[in-house]
Amino acid sequence: IHHEQTEIINEDSIFNEKTVVITGKIENLSRDELGEIVKSLGGKVTGSVSSNTDIVIAGEKAGSKKTRAEELEIRIIENEELKKIIENI
Repeated sequence: IHHEQTEIINEDSIFNEKTVVITGKIENLSRDELGEIVKSLGGKVTGSVSSNTDIVIAGEKAGSKKTRAEELEIRIIENEELKKIIENI
């Protein structure tokens, strides 16, 4: 019997046990690819920003989700910081 399960590759990652929203155009990655990376680092990806959101990854033209994250004082990760996080996987 084979079970499909995303293996957590780094329990110390910034995304471990965090709820993450991805918005805007992310450089060199599709949102699906980035979502898989976040999941592999122990995070949960959702589609809308709320008080339960821990981190918003904001690419170009992020729009209202980024604005909402700012209003709620949620941590926002943008392209340069995201590149550094991914490079250190």
